[in-house]
Amino acid sequence: GSLAVGTGLGGLVALYLRRVGHDAGLVIIVTAFVMAEVGHRVGLDPLLVALAAGVLVRNATTQGEALHHAIDGSALPVYLVFFAVTGATIHLHVLAQVGLPAALLVLVRAGTFLAGSRVACRIAGAEDSVRRWAGFGLLPQAGLALALSTLFARTFPELGPEAAALTLGVVALNELAAPIAYRMALLRSGEAGAALPPAAAPAPIPAP
Repeated sequence: GSLAVGTGLGGLVALYLRRVGHDAGLVIIVTAFVMAEVGHRVGLDPLLVALAAGVLVRNATTQGEALHHAIDGSALPVYLVFFAVTGATIHLHVLAQVGLPAALLVLVRAGTFLAGSRVACRIAGAEDSVRRWAGFGLLPQAGLALALSTLFARTFPELGPEAAALTLGVVALNELAAPIAYRMALLRSGEAGAALPPAAAPAPIPAP
């Protein structure tokens, strides 16, 4: 149900961006608040609704860049509230207990991405510089993992605190090192400063 509603909502958002476009950031924020309030009352999960809507707009329409541009300026306050609420649910003694498993998960995740990206780049015929560094660009992790851990904690309350603490530990470790690796990957692969092709430029939002 949540995924179906999110798909429909994504179609409406894409239609608005294509036909109207002005005040898109404000419209999307209001839509998110309405979706959160109504969703809980009718048994829908707002996180899944929003996730499905975003995936549809980004991958099945031409309005993905316009959507990103519309919400980019207002994203920081939302992130601050989200991370504050998530941090308030974490118990430090539980986080200390999952430190070793979190470190192991970080290593396994990194190794999987590095190996998988090399195989994928080889199959795709990518340049050696891209093949060597592409995996490092996949290491950063934050918002979606925390959102899904919150959903998991609500769905399985008996495992919620431990799962949330483990996820936060993995994200924290990744966020300490992954951005540095990501920047290094962009520089070493030659992607930093490369001009976007015309087709990849953000779609303009129509003037009111």
